[in-house]
Amino acid sequence: MKIRQKFFVLSGLVGVIIAVMSCVGYYTAYTNLERSVEGELSATVGAEAQGLDGWIHGKANYAVAAATIMPSVGNKGAVPQMQELLKMVASDKEVVGLVNATETGTFVSAKKDNTGKVNPQERGWYKQAKAANGKLSFTEVYKDSTNGKLVVTAAMPYDADGKFAGAICEDIELGTLETAVGNLKYHGEGKGLLISPKGNIIASTDEDENMKPVSDNAALAAHFDEMVQKGEGYFSLDTPEGKKVLAYQTIPTTGWIMGISVPEDVVFASLTRLKITYAILTLLGILIAVAASLKFADSLSTRLERIREHANEFAQGNLAQEPIVIDTQDETGDLAAAFNTMGEKLRSLISDIAKTSEQVAAASEELTANAHQSAE
Repeated sequence: MKIRQKFFVLSGLVGVIIAVMSCVGYYTAYTNLERSVEGELSATVGAEAQGLDGWIHGKANYAVAAATIMPSVGNKGAVPQMQELLKMVASDKEVVGLVNATETGTFVSAKKDNTGKVNPQERGWYKQAKAANGKLSFTEVYKDSTNGKLVVTAAMPYDADGKFAGAICEDIELGTLETAVGNLKYHGEGKGLLISPKGNIIASTDEDENMKPVSDNAALAAHFDEMVQKGEGYFSLDTPEGKKVLAYQTIPTTGWIMGISVPEDVVFASLTRLKITYAILTLLGILIAVAASLKFADSLSTRLERIREHANEFAQGNLAQEPIVIDTQDETGDLAAAFNTMGEKLRSLISDIAKTSEQVAAASEELTANAHQSAE
């Protein structure tokens, strides 16, 4: 195998090493960047979810406060006092209704006493509160029949004499939900949505999806059970608009799932740029290594070829060659200098031999002449 071929193989090995090192570096950078993107996406959803959780919890505190003080009023003969208390805690414009209902049939709001006209036992929120074991609970979101706005009912039970006595019903208008969902953006892109634990889309940037079941969205429905079980995370899904990444987080107070779906090319734009950068750098590294190796191989081969030709001329008896000129400070330069010295020594040696031969010939002739004289 010639030197050029050896260097070509060597440059190939160097290229492979560069490629492997680039792949390892790319994988490490990709992993770190992917985690960063995931963290940023999750933080975007988490910030809105946390804000919404604080908002809904703050609103529900009216029901909690009313349920705390209502047992002291009693179940009978204190309707005006009940209404005064309900008015006091229901000072928020987004609280569209606050009702106290009891096991004895009391059904009083801040403005009206419907005792005897409405049976609390038939109301879903009341049954839910009764089964909640003293904890705050929320109904499914629904549209108000009068204004069409989204409303959720918070139900807070309370006890008297150690047993369930009644519950506070608080109707909360959810215009803030639509605002929060609309604010969900990742680098200015994305579609926000809010899903109830039962699989209904409460609010979405795409208003056509509002108050529709998740099952109407096949791509989302395929992951809904996973979302409920895990509580937070992200996954890829195929939509008519293309591949998207959906990050989600559960709101603790209500169990609602808040999510944002962003086009995959937006989410992984930085990863795509990283891939292209590493590919270009790897290709340039390999090309430079191969070019440098081949150039060095050609240079070395050229110098060795000149020395070989010089040696062949010596072998043919041509000692009258010009000295080899190789201006490099390496082994080939030393080898060329050695050949030049060898040529000078050979020429000097041949010259000395020629002179000695002439002297021997002259001496021989003289001896021959002497021998003739002696013979005569």
